[in-house]
Amino acid sequence: MQPGLYSASFVGTFCVIPRFKMPTACASFVGTFFVIPRFKDSFKEDLEWRDIYEALSSTGVKQLEPKEAYAKCKSGSAVLLDVRLGNKYEASHAACSLSTPLYNPIQKWDLPSTLRRAGFAFFGIYGTELNTNFGDDVLSRVPKGKQLVVMCENGGSLENKSGTKYGFQSRSLKAVYFLQQAGFKNISYVSGGIAEWRREQLPMAQGPEDPAAVPGLSSSSSSRDEDDDDDMSGGFRVGGLRLPQLASVFSR
Repeated sequence: MQPGLYSASFVGTFCVIPRFKMPTACASFVGTFFVIPRFKDSFKEDLEWRDIYEALSSTGVKQLEPKEAYAKCKSGSAVLLDVRLGNKYEASHAACSLSTPLYNPIQKWDLPSTLRRAGFAFFGIYGTELNTNFGDDVLSRVPKGKQLVVMCENGGSLENKSGTKYGFQSRSLKAVYFLQQAGFKNISYVSGGIAEWRREQLPMAQGPEDPAAVPGLSSSSSSRDEDDDDDMSGGFRVGGLRLPQLASVFSR
C-alpha cells in the first residue's frame, strides 16, 4: 500500500469514523448508566411476571389448540378475546374474535412517560402501558359466566424448559390472571397465539371489530355484579384490575 493511501485509511478509521459514532455512543452510555437507573421505576409494572406466574401455576390454566378455539368461537360456546394492541387487531385478526387490548400506547407526556417511551424506542419497541381498565372493559362486554379464550401474538407457556424458571410470559397469560381477578372462572388461552392460528390457515379478518360477528355475544351484555365493587377479599382495584399481591411487590 502506498504511504498516502495508508495515511488516509488510518485517519478515516481512527479519526473520522469515531467522530460520527461518538455522539451515539455517548447518548447510549448516558442513557444506560445514568438516565434509565435514575427513572427505572418508570419502566416497571406494579405486578411482576413472577407473581403472575406463581398465581397461575397454583390455579392452572388450560391451553387450547387454535382449531379447538375456533370451533368454540364459531359455535358461540366461548368468546375469543384478542388482547393485542388495537392497531394490530385492525391490521389482521382471527375471525369471530373480540378486541380488548391489555396494553395501550403510552398516553401521557410527563417526564416518566416520556422516558418510558424513549426507553422502548431505544430498543426498537413500541411504547405501551398497562390498560388499567382492562377488567372493566371485558366485564362490560362479556357475561361473567361465559367461557373466555384469550389470544395474543405467541401464546406463552407456564411450562418450564431447560434454562427457564418462570415459563414464558405473554400478554395472554397476564390477561388470564387479571380476568381471574375480575371474577371470570372459565378461562383458557390459545396455544401459539395468532402466529399459530395463521400457520394453521384458520379464518382471518381485517379492520375494526364487529361484535355482531362474534357468535353468542350480545352487544348489550354486562356481567358486573352489584356487589363486585364491595368485594375486597381479593385485594383492591386499580381501574378494572384487582392487584392482591401489590404489597408483596413493594416489600421486595
